[in-house]
Amino acid sequence: MLAIVIAVDLARAGAGLNRQSSPLIFHQLPEIAAERLDDLAGGRAFAVPVSLSRNFLAWLNARQADTDLFMTYAMRQQLEPYNNVMNRVETAGSQDRTRLSPLLTSIGWTGYDPRDATQFLPLLRHAAVSRVLSFDPVDHPELRLRATVPVAITGLAIYVYELKRPWPRVLIACRAHWASTRLDAARAPHAANWDPYRDVAFEDRDALRMAGCNSGRARTVSLLPDVERYESESDGPGWLLVRSTHARGWRATVDGQPAVLMRADGRHRAVAVPSGRHTVTLRYEPPWLWPGVALTLFAVVTLLGILVSRRKKTGLD
Repeated sequence: MLAIVIAVDLARAGAGLNRQSSPLIFHQLPEIAAERLDDLAGGRAFAVPVSLSRNFLAWLNARQADTDLFMTYAMRQQLEPYNNVMNRVETAGSQDRTRLSPLLTSIGWTGYDPRDATQFLPLLRHAAVSRVLSFDPVDHPELRLRATVPVAITGLAIYVYELKRPWPRVLIACRAHWASTRLDAARAPHAANWDPYRDVAFEDRDALRMAGCNSGRARTVSLLPDVERYESESDGPGWLLVRSTHARGWRATVDGQPAVLMRADGRHRAVAVPSGRHTVTLRYEPPWLWPGVALTLFAVVTLLGILVSRRKKTGLD
């Protein structure tokens, strides 16, 4: 009887406070889905932060009925972090809400203001972005409007833009440049004479000797969180450049054999590939994973030993 009273009281107290929403709130609008932002060869997407959207903030300040519910729905459609994960859409340059990511992985240090897209468009190109989604119109000659998608009930609309001449996510770099620091390497691709289809910058002079091809091409085969596969083909040795974040745990193989993997352009990954056609595999293993597992097991064994020792001692007493 006491359990029934407690259950009824909790149900009464919670009525209307945490109302269940329809699963449709998590579904993607057909117009957004039609953009195929999850296409492996289509480049990444960039969502202009809602915290800087004049239209979104004006709607939010109006505080209409169920604002919180439909705010979630609207942000889901615009692929605000981390809603993009549900549709396996790669995004780049988003605001880091964890405050844990390195500065060079976001564009917060240059600005996100949609009224001045000139600030962030070069960095979006460098991150292989091909689509921009915004609740505000973005006027720039390098952007072409593809669709205007109304978001039901809110009165908001998502503007989907295509970035003209986007840089490829993966390519064969035949010309290597040296940079003295990581920041200089990250700035190198924004030079006027930079060719985004064949140039790469390294902080290691030895890497320059591994680029001797004239032309090449690369194709994405598959992408998983910890395993990526590519096909490369070139008329000489070069670098398979993947415009994705570099980290210590990444390892590379070419046709199953270990290969040199280096940080390129201050933030991305590059694998040395010989001439001809090859299969390149990148795998991520968290640094210090197995030492951490070993240390955990040692701690468990030690704790069990202490408990057994105390039990025996108590029995003797």
